[in-house]
Amino acid sequence: SDPSQLATIAELADIEEPFAALEAASAAGLLASPPMDASPRVAFPDRLTQAAVYYALGPGRRAALHAAAASLVEDAGARLRHAVLASAGPSESLAEELDRYGHGEGRAGRWAVATRYLIWASHLSPDPADRGRLLGLSERSTRPRPDGERRRRARLPRTLRRLPPRRFGPRADRKSVV
Repeated sequence: SDPSQLATIAELADIEEPFAALEAASAAGLLASPPMDASPRVAFPDRLTQAAVYYALGPGRRAALHAAAASLVEDAGARLRHAVLASAGPSESLAEELDRYGHGEGRAGRWAVATRYLIWASHLSPDPADRGRLLGLSERSTRPRPDGERRRRARLPRTLRRLPPRRFGPRADRKSVV
């Protein structure tokens, strides 16, 4: 949804003639025509067009593009999102990264983001006990409470402190969890 540089898109999709592809896509109404400047940026004209183009790609092509994007983006959250969308099944290393990132987002007070990454970690964890622990944590962090947002926001850090230490990774002791 964010405008991207034409060169990055061309590299990602392995397009040899990016301006020709941009012209064809713009003429078809699939991309907004960008103003020409030092680094042309392209974007979909709306979210519906973006979704239509995305889902017109086959699952293999989408996964390949996400894998390539994961290696190109610098933002950790975006990189992990692309890695999740490129994954074909359980991955202990990716689940660990998602778990760490989710906990970091929770400590920063970004509960919805933390929940999303913890759910992804639970789906990709090869360990059934770990999947249950992560799903329980994500569910507890967002459960509505009658007494409002303040208590809901305060619940995740307490939950993080009560977690047992993981059997792998740098979080071997409780002090590094929170």
